[in-house]
Amino acid sequence: MRESIPLEVFQLDDGYQKHWGDWVPSKDFPEDMREVSGSILRHGFKAGIWLAPFAVDKKSDLAKEHPEWLIKNKRGKLANSGSVGYYFYGLDASRPEVMEFAKGQLEKVTKHWRFNYLKVDFIYAAVLADGDRYDYTRTRAQIADHAVREIRNAVGDEVFLVGCGCPLGSGIGFFNAMRIGPDVDRTWFPFLKWDKWNLPGARNAVRNTITRSFMHRKWWVNDPDCVLFRSSTLFKDEEIIGIATVVALGGGMLMLSDDMAQIPQHRYKIATSLMPPSNLAAIPLDLFQAEEPSELLLRLDGATGPWMLLALCNWEHSVADKTFWLSRLFPTEEKSLHVLEFWTQRYSRMKSSEPIKARIHAHSAVLFAIRVAENDSVASYIGSDFHVTSGLEVVTMSSSSTKLQLELNVKRSTKDAHVTVFLPFDPQLGVKTSGSANDPIRKAERVGPDHRIWKVPVGLSETGGKLIIEGN
Repeated sequence: MRESIPLEVFQLDDGYQKHWGDWVPSKDFPEDMREVSGSILRHGFKAGIWLAPFAVDKKSDLAKEHPEWLIKNKRGKLANSGSVGYYFYGLDASRPEVMEFAKGQLEKVTKHWRFNYLKVDFIYAAVLADGDRYDYTRTRAQIADHAVREIRNAVGDEVFLVGCGCPLGSGIGFFNAMRIGPDVDRTWFPFLKWDKWNLPGARNAVRNTITRSFMHRKWWVNDPDCVLFRSSTLFKDEEIIGIATVVALGGGMLMLSDDMAQIPQHRYKIATSLMPPSNLAAIPLDLFQAEEPSELLLRLDGATGPWMLLALCNWEHSVADKTFWLSRLFPTEEKSLHVLEFWTQRYSRMKSSEPIKARIHAHSAVLFAIRVAENDSVASYIGSDFHVTSGLEVVTMSSSSTKLQLELNVKRSTKDAHVTVFLPFDPQLGVKTSGSANDPIRKAERVGPDHRIWKVPVGLSETGGKLIIEGN
């Protein structure tokens, strides 16, 4: 399975500890957590762990032993920091002894337990808006800034540090990656449907991923939360495609939180098509026109030349028809275009003066790879069905009027995969394929009414392969 899903990190999430605040292993985990990190590292992964150093469970020993550390509201009562099915408390980071405790836990999990990937959650709990605090000589912003500096100092520069539940401005410059929205959850809507920003739910996660895409690779790597592919969620397949499209065009981290055995094969193919991530973020074209932007554009350049990815999304609650005029992308002169929709693999030859028209399921998206047809006398690449960018899978390409040669690599093995290409060969002769990426069993076939468009089967190993396509 690892050959087809090249994951890099194995992260232990919430649940290993006795209580929030009591950061020791529960009875279900080894007393020496180096056994866990060591096993993860030996299998070739980064060893990740989750920690919330400023969040405290009401039942914890810490809450009983140091009640003075807990943030109180203006009425003198313990302040709730939020709800995760139950309410929890926050530690006052303006207290020196609280910071020493937090640094001690951070050093324990990284230096003693030897985890080299750390997700630090619920950082906001240390600086609650309505909370009283020990030190009023500093503002909440200054306290938060000091807290995140001390977090980084405690773990060192060698640890990959992910922030979550963090005041975003305070996190700039200290975290390798940052969660930029709420948990995705198992449903499209949060349990309070009127909330569009904070509560767990795919709608809110997607919205934040789009509107905060500009932060990616400028402040940190964006973390949009995991994509859930298993069948036990309440997501329809079309909603999975909508979420996957936004995550792919966000360019940030790709996290899975599924038992792989529970992922249906067709969703497994969606998951693998996102790997490896492009690391490039699309621009929401309608960011200032729509509350929930639905037009995403990513301009790319690579071995196949320049191309664009255009996602049209439908965040309404029923099927919708969308129209997008290609002249918005090509305003100066008319071009002939190769247009391939990734999820359906439908190909169209279009003019840049024409509109793309798409019928889109509720909470879903369509994704078009758009290339200018520069020269119809030379073979060219149109896209693939095994990498969502329809182009970054190509390492090198050479083409002529009689041959197209591709070096393909997605750092994982592929099965039942295809590339779509334009071949200006004599249609009566057909094509022959060869190379290490060639599938000797399945045959190339024409796509649609244009006899020059071919769908060619490929098979790749983890190290990639070469595909040579020639006229017979």
